[in-house]
Amino acid sequence: MASYLPKRPGAYLRISSDRFGLETGVDRQLEDSEDSRTRLGWGPFAKIYRENDTSACKKRKITRLDGTIDWVVLRPEFRQLLADLALGVIDGVIFYDLDRLVRQPRDLEDLIDIVDYVKRPGAEYPVLPVDWSLAEIVRGGRWWPS
Repeated sequence: MASYLPKRPGAYLRISSDRFGLETGVDRQLEDSEDSRTRLGWGPFAKIYRENDTSACKKRKITRLDGTIDWVVLRPEFRQLLADLALGVIDGVIFYDLDRLVRQPRDLEDLIDIVDYVKRPGAEYPVLPVDWSLAEIVRGGRWWPS
């Protein structure tokens, strides 16, 4: 494991569908993320990004300021996570599973760019899933299969 241990990690939690708004799915993800954070020796979560009842696939039509129309997936907490990681508000991310974090290639590319951009000495694993079968998802800013 890397010598660098995040002191201000974030937790990203997402459930696509929660018809009754009970948030039990994201609550379970938080419990698992807390267990992983403790096991890894990372600091307490500085921020928790919850996207309950939020699809990572459904695109919505938006009109840009210049009048052009685009179809995008609206995930404000994911976008905030990327911004916070880039700005140093958080220095690592734990998420339940890769398909909870990203579904669109564009989102994955944005995350890779941020991880490359915020390289820290010895930070080989700043973004980790709860499931260690994907433990080498980020290694030195490059994505590797498990």
